[in-house]
Amino acid sequence: FYRFTSPMEQRQRPHRGLGRFTLVAVAALLSPAPWRCLHQSLFVAPRETPHSRDVSVARFGMPAAGPPLPSQPMGVPWSKAGGPVLVELFLDLCCPFSKRMLHTVAGGVAASFEGKVNFVFHSVVQPWHAQSSYMHEASLAVLKLHGPDAFWKYAVAVTERQDDFFDDEVFEKSRQQIYKDLAILAHEQGFDDKKIMARLQLAGLGNAGNAVTQHLKWAVKFHRVRGVHVTPTVFVNGLEAGIVSSDWNADEWAAFLDWHVNKTTPG
Repeated sequence: FYRFTSPMEQRQRPHRGLGRFTLVAVAALLSPAPWRCLHQSLFVAPRETPHSRDVSVARFGMPAAGPPLPSQPMGVPWSKAGGPVLVELFLDLCCPFSKRMLHTVAGGVAASFEGKVNFVFHSVVQPWHAQSSYMHEASLAVLKLHGPDAFWKYAVAVTERQDDFFDDEVFEKSRQQIYKDLAILAHEQGFDDKKIMARLQLAGLGNAGNAVTQHLKWAVKFHRVRGVHVTPTVFVNGLEAGIVSSDWNADEWAAFLDWHVNKTTPG
């Protein structure tokens, strides 16, 4: 790797003037110590200590095991009956096209295919509308407090009054004011607006978030993993169904779903 050179030779060939430094560097790289440290940091999990265990349990109620994950499948099903055909609706509560699709599906299509088609609502926050996050947070608070049926009912109600939450209507409003408007709307649907508001308040200092922040993070991560950007987007049995349009009426939905349901019917 290296041969010693005289001072005269080093002056004549200055690119070899780093001889001793090169020797030290090569020796250090050949030593097992730095490679052991690199392997430890990249491939070996950190050793759990009483302190790290206590912090993990205090935060998540579980031993240290990486970032939190949802304990049940993502999305909100229309009913518990399910069905052999899975239709996932990726919708934004602030999107007019999502509103059109949601009202068609919730207005009769989902009920007419009860037990045959499993409709699942997936929240898609469109960040260029800041209030979209607040609308979805409120819907997730309703879900936590009142269950899936209430979530669908509230989603329909919010989109019915969607114009009240468009950019031009909320531009001068604070985050807290928008939360209050969403809670009032929940109260009109028979839900506990005080508990909903409590879940939307900050949980602490800094960027602590609120009681539904983690659920919203999972929802955002889920639609990113699925490659969803445009709303509405529909998946049928795991694959994107680009043919489905927000302009479809109930008859067009029925024709589309009948074909899939008949394919899953024995005989």
